[in-house]
Amino acid sequence: MMTIMGISAQGHKFDIDGTTYTVKKTMNTDPRRIGQIDIVFNFPAKEYTEKQKALLWAAAESCPVGRSLHPDVIVNITMNFQA
Repeated sequence: MMTIMGISAQGHKFDIDGTTYTVKKTMNTDPRRIGQIDIVFNFPAKEYTEKQKALLWAAAESCPVGRSLHPDVIVNITMNFQA
């Protein structure tokens, strides 16, 4: 997702340098496989416009890796934009 968001930001002439993220997976037991993934993005203190934020959301949601996950996997994405 970070790669896709970075490409999108670069194409629209802004950057997301300094962004950090955490990923947490939760396993199911029956069947034993990933049941949930929580991804939290922390963007640095920059004045992102609403359009830029929408572009970043769209980029994250179009990530080919995320779209390749089993449909039963719950994917929670949080984007924290510092003021």
